[in-house]
Amino acid sequence: MKEEDIEARRKLGSAIAEYDNALARVQGDRRRIVGAFAFDRHEATGGAHKRDVREVSLSGYETNPFFHNLGGGTFVNLSAPLGTALTDDGRAVVAMDLDRDGDQDLVVHNVFRPQLVALRNDLGRGRTVVVSLRGTKSNRFGVGARAVATVGDRRTAQELACGSGYLSSQPPELVFGLGGASMIEQLDITWPSGTRQTVVELPPGRVVIDEDRGVIGRTAHVADMPDRLPPAERVVREGDVVADIPCETLDGDPVPASAFRGRSLVVVFWSGYCKSCEIELGQMREIVGELKRVDPGVELLAVNVDGERERLAEVHGRKPFAVKPLVLRGRGAGFIPSSDPVVPLVLVLDEKGVVRARHVGAQTPAGFAALLRRAR
Repeated sequence: MKEEDIEARRKLGSAIAEYDNALARVQGDRRRIVGAFAFDRHEATGGAHKRDVREVSLSGYETNPFFHNLGGGTFVNLSAPLGTALTDDGRAVVAMDLDRDGDQDLVVHNVFRPQLVALRNDLGRGRTVVVSLRGTKSNRFGVGARAVATVGDRRTAQELACGSGYLSSQPPELVFGLGGASMIEQLDITWPSGTRQTVVELPPGRVVIDEDRGVIGRTAHVADMPDRLPPAERVVREGDVVADIPCETLDGDPVPASAFRGRSLVVVFWSGYCKSCEIELGQMREIVGELKRVDPGVELLAVNVDGERERLAEVHGRKPFAVKPLVLRGRGAGFIPSSDPVVPLVLVLDEKGVVRARHVGAQTPAGFAALLRRAR
């Protein structure tokens, strides 16, 4: 490679790192604003002042809106009282009846963790007719079919579509709300093949309609749902304060909470059954070196999540790690989801124990350094 090409790539990498650092510093505060934020920084340079103005996008940290149709073209934003005002960088939302009680719940897919959020809906339970189509001359699920439901003096039209967001799709079914009515009086279906079909008297519940034979199956909505569900498991996110990480040494000595305050920390959660973790452990000396170049006072802690202290001590005796390993107590302890223990997980904590950066997945030594720069 030519020398000028190497220098050009070096400058490009430096510019990208500088931009990434400024962007993450603002986004790390998880500010709920839209658009761009202008940085205006004055630096003293030999008696003069150097002005540095940059703009970074804060897109992805807006709250998710939920609009209720009041009719007549008027909508009201109910995202806050309904609990949908999340700032987890959502990329797709799917409406589907998760608990089979007749109303549509929501599943939101996010870029970062939590990657899936399920929002249970208990409004208007059981006051719907859910229609599944079975094509014969048309495609299997009747995608492209148009159905018009007559409920009292109201007519509602829907078309069965495939795809509803980024890498997502609604279930292949049509959901018609009944309001105060007792049934759909008439359902007129135009299939993709051109076949026209009419079905009458559809009470609340789930119904399967065949393109040739009409109604071939009915199922009532589930009525006896529990009043309360157990609270969802929550893991540490950016901006949270970590008072303590319940862990112990290989000798079984508990690590005091004071060990996680008063200094910058990079904490790596890992498993002995994870290949990516094994690769990272083999690069610990390089990782520590890269971190020290960014912040000489930073310390790296490696916390094993398996809870197998004896086995870890045996492995450590055969092949010592570059950092002293710790063992996490409890099932995840609020850091690793017990139902989805994805590792390696990296947290960057400041002197006050605030999580300034969080990354799930394998990182190179340079990636560790970039994560630390973003958190500063």
